Amino acid sequence: MTDAGGGGRLKPGIWLLLAGGGSIAAALLHLACMLGGPDWYRWMGAGDEIARAVERGQLRPYLLTIGIAAILFGWAWFAFAAARLLPRPPLLRTGLVAIILVLLLRAAALFVPGLWAPETGAAFKIISSLIVLALGLSFLIGTVRAWPTLSVRT
Repeated sequence: MTDAGGGGRLKPGIWLLLAGGGSIAAALLHLACMLGGPDWYRWMGAGDEIARAVERGQLRPYLLTIGIAAILFGWAWFAFAAARLLPRPPLLRTGLVAIILVLLLRAAALFVPGLWAPETGAAFKIISSLIVLALGLSFLIGTVRAWPTLSVRT
């Protein structure tokens, strides 16, 4: 999808579609951990403490996973609403700004020493941070381009 006469630039809505789709993919991947068990939790970077809690059959890891997935599905709602595909949530613009800040701060966490669990490998830190950065930039670009229309109630 490119703008007609826009020099081949992507339409503003495509960035929001990428942001929403990426959020849904991340939510589903988190939920898949519940089916995949402790090894999937470790692979997703949850750490040994959470993986051991899954092995013990504790409820906490599952509640955390469902909570994270719910947040990610909520972020998808905001992205798709900004693209005018879903009903507008309350505080759409404020929510989008908050989502962007969370994602960009999470991506920047790569550079904060001592923030990561000791067993978290460098590859996971780098790859997950790049994925989160891409998601954050999709939200940012889509939001900036759609900003003038986001104050209009639909």
